[in-house]
Amino acid sequence: SPTIRPSDSPTEDPSTNPTSQPSISPSSSPTSIPTAVPTVTPSAQPTNLLTVSPFPSTSPSSGPPTVCNSLTPSQREAAILSIVKEVSPLDEILDSETPQGIAFDWLIDEDPLQVCPSDKIDVEQRYILSVIYFSTNGDNWFNCNRPNAPVLNPCN
Repeated sequence: SPTIRPSDSPTEDPSTNPTSQPSISPSSSPTSIPTAVPTVTPSAQPTNLLTVSPFPSTSPSSGPPTVCNSLTPSQREAAILSIVKEVSPLDEILDSETPQGIAFDWLIDEDPLQVCPSDKIDVEQRYILSVIYFSTNGDNWFNCNRPNAPVLNPCN
């Protein structure tokens, strides 16, 4: 039968009947089985885990999306542009028909790594390599073209 006062140490075996009141403090370690129903009240602090919903939200977010240490996508693009214009002429970068323009667009919109402008060397390297890729018609390479190329030839 239950006691009025709590014990000084936890029991080894879990009880078969849940308590009617929630505990005041969290347990010392997480349970191995997740709960079937989410909690109703929010936690005091956000988690550090990122999750991706399989469903789009039905309402807009509270502000513009941010990436790379709170940069908006347009701020990220402007910062990356300031880096790559040290490597290529601005008019070639802004021309979406040139290898430089295609590489810049790929770096901003398609690159799966989504490098941040704070990683200047990474930005320069990925930009230069993508200019080489597009300059040499990389989408038509027999091996190692990008995953969304018109004719897929992945690396072996």
